[in-house]
Amino acid sequence: MKVSLVPRTAEHVRICWKATQDEEIRKRIPLQDISLEEALRQFEASRQPDATSFGMCIEADGDYVGDVWCYGIDEAGEEMAMFSFLVFEKRLWGRGVGSQAARELTEELRPEDLSGSLAIIHLMNPTGFAHRTMSLVFEDGKNLNRVFPGTPDGTLSQRIAYTVEEVFFRHADAYIDLHSGDGYEELTPYVYCQGAADPSVAKRSRAMAGQADVPWMVRSGSGSGGAFNRAGALGLPGILLERGGLGLWTREEVDADKRDVRNILRFLGLLDGERRTCRPVLLGDVVYAAARFAGCWYPFHRAGDLLRAGEAVGEVRDLFGRVLETCPAKTDSVLLYQTKSLTILQDGPMAAYGALPEGWTP
Repeated sequence: MKVSLVPRTAEHVRICWKATQDEEIRKRIPLQDISLEEALRQFEASRQPDATSFGMCIEADGDYVGDVWCYGIDEAGEEMAMFSFLVFEKRLWGRGVGSQAARELTEELRPEDLSGSLAIIHLMNPTGFAHRTMSLVFEDGKNLNRVFPGTPDGTLSQRIAYTVEEVFFRHADAYIDLHSGDGYEELTPYVYCQGAADPSVAKRSRAMAGQADVPWMVRSGSGSGGAFNRAGALGLPGILLERGGLGLWTREEVDADKRDVRNILRFLGLLDGERRTCRPVLLGDVVYAAARFAGCWYPFHRAGDLLRAGEAVGEVRDLFGRVLETCPAKTDSVLLYQTKSLTILQDGPMAAYGALPEGWTP
C-alpha cells in the first residue's frame, strides 16, 4: 500500500464531512459539531496567508482516507497548539501498544475531567506504520526518532519532526512519549528520564518517570537525537515509556500504558484521583551492544533477565554455525531489550542492558 499526502480541495472537505457523520468515527474527533457549510468556510480560511491551521489529505493507494492537521499556528492568545491526524477509512485502523493506548485515551479522557490542556498525537509516523517499516518513515527511509529537530523543507521525516517541535513542543509544559520495541526486538517494560537537560528539567522528568509502574528507570545521557531528548534540550520535561515489542500488542500492555499515562497526568495536576505508588529502580550506565559481524543471532536469555558480569548475553554465528562473536555482559545488569530475529546486521543491535545499582538485591 502506497500512502501519500496531497493538498486538500473542497471535494475532500465534502467527503470527509460525510464520512465523519459516522457515530463510531465521531467519538474519535475532539471537535465541535459543524455543518458542511461551516467546514467549507474553515477550509477556505485555512488557505489564506494568515491562516492559523493547515491541513493535508492522506491517500492510500490513491484513495482519500483521512486528514492530517496543524492547529494554533502563531495564534495570539492560543493556549494549546496541536498536530493531529484522522483516518476515517476503518479498514486501515491499526494496532500498536503506544498508538493504541493513545487512541483509546482520546476516547476515555473527557475535557471536563482535565485541569488544563492535553494534546494527544495518535501516531507520529503513520506511513511507517502502514507499510510496516517500523521506526523508518516509508517515503525517505529515515528513523523519525533520529532526525529531530528536523527542517521545514527537508524530507518527510524531517518535516514531521520540525512540525512536532514548532507546533507542539514549544507550547507544551510536559511530554509523554509512548514507545515499544522495534519489529525484531524483544523488550521488558522500562522508562527513560532526561539526564542531559537543565537540572530543574531533569529533576521534573525523573519525578514524572517515577509515576510509571515499570520495574526499571534509565537516565538518558543524550540531549539530542530523539524527540524525547530534544524536548529536554528545549526545556520541556518528559519521559519515554517503553512497553511491547516484536510488532505485537496485547490488551494487558495497552491497559498498562493507559494506567501509567493517567498516573502521570494526576502527578502533573491535570487529572483528579488517587495516584498509585510506583518505584522503578534507577539503573546505571546502559550498554547498547552492536554486532561486529552480520549473520545469525542466538540469544541466551529473555528480556528482563538479570545478568552477571561476564555472562554471555548471546552470540553471532555464520550460516554454517561457526561462532563469529560473543556478547558478554560487562557488569551485573538487567537485559532491557534484544534482537529476537535470527538475522543480525553488521553494526545492528544485539542487546541493551543496564547496570544494576550497587548493593541492589531482587
